[in-house]
Amino acid sequence: NKMAIESNKSNGNFLVQVPVDAIEKLDSDQINMLEVTDVRGVKIEFNAKELLQALAPITTLAKLQIEISQYDYDSGLFEVKVQAIDLEDKIKDVKMQDTYIKMTIPYSFFIDGKNLDKHVLLRALETENVAVSHISDATKLTLNVRKGGVFQFVNSSVSFTDIAHISNKDDILYLANRHVIKGNADGTFNPSVDISRAHFATMIVRALGLEAQSTSTPFVDTKGKWYEQDVQALYEAGIINGTSATTFSPDKKLTRQQAALIMARVLRYAGVETAAYEKMVSYKDSSKISKEALNDISVLANLGIMSGSNQSFNPQNNLKRSQMAKILRKTLAIAELM
Repeated sequence: NKMAIESNKSNGNFLVQVPVDAIEKLDSDQINMLEVTDVRGVKIEFNAKELLQALAPITTLAKLQIEISQYDYDSGLFEVKVQAIDLEDKIKDVKMQDTYIKMTIPYSFFIDGKNLDKHVLLRALETENVAVSHISDATKLTLNVRKGGVFQFVNSSVSFTDIAHISNKDDILYLANRHVIKGNADGTFNPSVDISRAHFATMIVRALGLEAQSTSTPFVDTKGKWYEQDVQALYEAGIINGTSATTFSPDKKLTRQQAALIMARVLRYAGVETAAYEKMVSYKDSSKISKEALNDISVLANLGIMSGSNQSFNPQNNLKRSQMAKILRKTLAIAELM
């Protein structure tokens, strides 16, 4: 069940204020979702339970305010604000921890927007642009974010010198243009190189927009490394495990079986009911697949994300960078995240 609040605002910024009595009703009436819309077709969806948890520390809450600014034609920028305002008009940004705020924005909302469906959307930070989970079609943009921020439509055209004859080069470029995967300084991508556990973790974190909640990690072999917080974020989300209670083995190459387990967890994290796709797929080398991974490998095969070759899955073979791009893009598409 959901609570729907609609604004009749028909021009300028999207701006809706949800009063505290409506917020309290989410709890008292056991509402699952808060949906905030306006007459232009903008729709913002919150998981009500987690929204209440995010607002709980504010003891004198007056209202929840959601604002989406108009697009700036010259810079390509627009801003999203999700803020709690208390009785003294103090403002605090709202951040969700385990679920996304889903924002559907018709391109027609942006008064100065032209051909925005041909652009890529990125989150604009002070020093760089980073990936943001989003999908788009000819008429609208759908963002999945945990907090507000500044976003930018860009004409992105990444290229690599060594993927011209790679069958899934489109997958590589799709993710590279969205800043999920990166190449090398010399313009190469190294599609045939095995991918490490640390690099794979970092790519998933970029795509999902995850941030670690804790600054400490149980893994002694990631402490102080550039990927420490990315690994921690995925560990907290239940998407990756260590190779032991205290090690992650970040430099070890990722096997196909490990990749399948991780991708299945990404699907479940995004709310995909994977149980519907567990019809067993048999391979010649099924005896080499761990009992833990059998169902998930079948899920990915039934969804067309990962398949074997010559009726074998080759679970212990290492995953190549080009293969990584293919399975990650397919997983994100099925999860409706990118």
